[in-house]
Amino acid sequence: MSDKTIISLIEVTLNEKIKQNENFIRYSYYEVNVKYDSVITKDYKSRFIYFLKNKLENMNYNVYLQGQSFEYNNTKMVVQDNEELIAIKEQEKNESKKKSKRKRN
Repeated sequence: MSDKTIISLIEVTLNEKIKQNENFIRYSYYEVNVKYDSVITKDYKSRFIYFLKNKLENMNYNVYLQGQSFEYNNTKMVVQDNEELIAIKEQEKNESKKKSKRKRN
């Protein structure tokens, strides 16, 4: 399996997930280990996660892997055993300032 094949799968799956919800992206254990098994063999799973994490970080997402804690919508959460990766879109600083100004008014 080539890196090109892995990157192609990331492009397709990530575009689908962004259409569903661009602020919160979730790759489940099932997707990575069963659904995409014909493309990602166990030997290449770590490369898939590595490339996916790198791409998401370059797109201004905070990325969390199995067992890591994060906060989303003012709720503390942990990436569960049945999840491989969670990515949350970083909010722009200007957007946060606008929200605080609205609350003051």
